[in-house]
Amino acid sequence: MKRAIIILIVIGFLSFSYDGINRLRGSDEEEKLRDILARTVALTATVYAHDYRIAHMEVDRLERKEHYRFQRKLYSSNVYKIIGVGGQGIKDLDIKIYDSNGNLLAKDTSEDNFPEITVDINETDVYTIEAIAFELEDDADQDAEYFFVVTIGFK
Repeated sequence: MKRAIIILIVIGFLSFSYDGINRLRGSDEEEKLRDILARTVALTATVYAHDYRIAHMEVDRLERKEHYRFQRKLYSSNVYKIIGVGGQGIKDLDIKIYDSNGNLLAKDTSEDNFPEITVDINETDVYTIEAIAFELEDDADQDAEYFFVVTIGFK
């Protein structure tokens, strides 16, 4: 079953990438999009390897030091694994989760572009997840935006 779900996700991303890449063909963005899609597939396999089911995936772009926030309803009695991946150009991606009162529950501020946090939710509520492109690669354009993905898994 897990293998079938991963295959469906890969097919979905390949369909998206084909359409998106056709519009970007020949641009620098084409390589960045292909890169983040490949990293996303690997990330999905990691989530499933730990027996988590995917609840949500967020894909967007960040500039250096930019804070990107989104909200999701998370349910009590579940353990959530939140994993991020920074695309080409992001050297250090950090993620944090806050409760509805703005209290920090967990964070990964390791100096890499694959942050991961695990949090046991005791109260069903809307939580805020934050991704920060803390540092870009030395050879990256420091004023550009770069793709990232945050995946929320639960069990």
